Amino acid sequence: MALNATLVWEIRTTGAQTNGGGYKPGASGTDYSQQAAAQYALTTVTSAGATATMTHASAAAVMVGNTCRVVSGTNATLGWYEIISVNVGVDITVDRNWCTGAVTNGAVNVGGAFKIGGTLDNDFFEAKVAGNTIWIGPGTHTTGEGMTPTPAGTSAAPINVKGYNAARDDAPTGDNRPLINVGTSYWNDSGGYRNYSYLRFTGSGSQHPFYTASNSTVSNCKGTYTGTSANVVALSFSGVSGTTFINCEASSPTGYAFGNAAYLVNCYAHDSKVGINRPGIVTGCVIDTCQTGIDIATDVTSCYNNTVRNCLLGIEAGGTDSGFFINNIIADCVTGASLAAVENQYWDYNCWSNNDTDVTNVTKGSHDVTADALLGSGIAEGTDGVTNAAPGTTFTAASNPFGSVTTSDYLNIIEAGTGATLGVYAISAVVGAGTLTLATSPGASKTGIDYRIVLGKDFTLGAGSPAFNAGLKLGADVGL
Repeated sequence: MALNATLVWEIRTTGAQTNGGGYKPGASGTDYSQQAAAQYALTTVTSAGATATMTHASAAAVMVGNTCRVVSGTNATLGWYEIISVNVGVDITVDRNWCTGAVTNGAVNVGGAFKIGGTLDNDFFEAKVAGNTIWIGPGTHTTGEGMTPTPAGTSAAPINVKGYNAARDDAPTGDNRPLINVGTSYWNDSGGYRNYSYLRFTGSGSQHPFYTASNSTVSNCKGTYTGTSANVVALSFSGVSGTTFINCEASSPTGYAFGNAAYLVNCYAHDSKVGINRPGIVTGCVIDTCQTGIDIATDVTSCYNNTVRNCLLGIEAGGTDSGFFINNIIADCVTGASLAAVENQYWDYNCWSNNDTDVTNVTKGSHDVTADALLGSGIAEGTDGVTNAAPGTTFTAASNPFGSVTTSDYLNIIEAGTGATLGVYAISAVVGAGTLTLATSPGASKTGIDYRIVLGKDFTLGAGSPAFNAGLKLGADVGL
């Protein structure tokens, strides 16, 4: 036998690595997974030989349906098991053999939520089977090791990993979503058919904070990369086959916000070297303050109803590409869309707004509009940026454009001046209307730097916008 496909698991910051952690809905017992401590901490479990039966006088009918963790014992096989039946006061039958021979003084915990933060993190996720659901409770969950879970779901029975705030299925938003902090490690899920929802992931190492496999869906999640390594992806898939991001948000100032997805729907990519890398279909998304907004590479891509703003290159492609680009707003970019050569693409009904250059090797459609889109957030920009001597994190501008800037905004250096490094920079302090402190240095003692900062996160259209229904609609939300 094996663990049941209908098992539901619980993770809490108050749980324990050695708790049982799961329960089968509809079982005849009592669900003890939704509590901090194990309901039963058995220390004298025995077995006469290799068997699925655990002998203990505390065996109780209420245990049925719970999962237990075999913690220790000579000849015991450590792991998680489902309690199938109980002979009250005598023994417990689990879903498969729990030992390879006779056991004395076996330690087994029944019930209690699992806790992320130790050497059993990956083991816990590896123990799952197709159809299982894993609930992750509120708070910050800091992983204790690199995560490489491989079990896959199926198209009919995916493995679902869901966050909640106050109660299961309450669909939290913003910072109410549980945070999984992988630190300098990683979450590399290669199983496939695993769906993640209502979670936040953050990391600062040299690998992607969150990475999952094909035929998976990530919805209402946020990924943030805070390190300095190049080309790290905040939210990524291993391939584009059947993969989808819905209502997600991601940022990676030195890398990619989103990577390798067949579909991106109502997502928010911002403050990144590349907002969206190698997508299939992008719709209803905002891509803001990136060096490259959407990098098509050599793939077939379709983009419609998106807003791309404040990028060095709004949409970029090289090689042989095809696709259609309809009803988008491309605003405040150095170049709105740039292709390596004229390709077989369809561009129309787009609004080109305040770009230095709208297009290179792109033929605008007959219904395209070139005018101010009247987006909700303003923009601070100039060509008079200066950095101080090493470390060069003080950024000044004599035109004093920073009066409305906050530390939630990001500086995008779009032309290097005397040698500053192009890129997106976090603002750690607003010293005054003409002075910022940056989190990292774009270069010391540089002058004449071209920069732009979007003031706020309102990308809806103002009254009278010539963009009509392009980009986001008035009052629309992306990400969460």
